[in-house]
Amino acid sequence: MEYSKSRPKPGLLPQGLPTRPSLARRVWNMVLVWLCFGALIGPGSAPPDSGVIGTISGIIAGMLLLPFLGAALGLMGGRASESLLGGVCGTLLGAALALASEGAILPKVNACLIAGGLVGATFPGVYRLLGSGWVAVVRSFLGQSATARMAQASAVAIRP
Repeated sequence: MEYSKSRPKPGLLPQGLPTRPSLARRVWNMVLVWLCFGALIGPGSAPPDSGVIGTISGIIAGMLLLPFLGAALGLMGGRASESLLGGVCGTLLGAALALASEGAILPKVNACLIAGGLVGATFPGVYRLLGSGWVAVVRSFLGQSATARMAQASAVAIRP
């Protein structure tokens, strides 16, 4: 059989299938998200009496360090949108906790921003992995015939 005969023609493939972003795109998006997190965290890492120069150097330091964490999380399968959502939720939680307690606000908000971003980047992926793993275990334990019987029983129960 020739190679061209075994391949489907491009016009026969469905056009509306969702695509997953490539690894490079996912890592790039995560690096950009964590670059923004570094810019937000920078002013909190500056010494209190440093002025504008200290604030700018803190922003640069945050933007130098955190993109590497974003690249590692992107390589592990983290998604930028989930990391961003986790960072926003962490920032809001940190602000609420900092306002309710005594002391400096910015270090507490910064720590919660990083923790929220880490949770957002890792937890949904682990949840998806565990969920699909358990489904595969149940299907293999029940066998294909049991799965087909369950689908047939549910189809019969739905009919009026």
